[in-house]
Amino acid sequence: MADVRAEHVRALVHEPEPDFHPFMRQPGAWTDEQWRRRRTTVIGPPDEAVSVYLSSAEDMILQKLAWHRMAGAVSDRQWRDVAGMLGVQRPTLDFPYLRRWAADLGITDLLEKAIEEADAT
Repeated sequence: MADVRAEHVRALVHEPEPDFHPFMRQPGAWTDEQWRRRRTTVIGPPDEAVSVYLSSAEDMILQKLAWHRMAGAVSDRQWRDVAGMLGVQRPTLDFPYLRRWAADLGITDLLEKAIEEADAT
């Protein structure tokens, strides 16, 4: 999640930092299902507005859990992000989709633990 303001649009779209990853994957690498589930948003003032594609909340949760696992589960950053998304987005999340892809990615244990912790709060 990001607090993107009009003054950030040009840099975000045209000059991102080398390790800045606003999208789960580059559009060409998205699966057909992820492409259908993407969110489109328009950012910027009317005379400089740009449409950008954003990963769905479900895909961001999955990616953050995968990053958490790849980092050896030692950083709390990805975990806190997932907890926040589960807390805010829970009523609209597609849990069958999350569970299916978590199994494919080998992160079912992390997803279920995150859901359990979110339920406890």
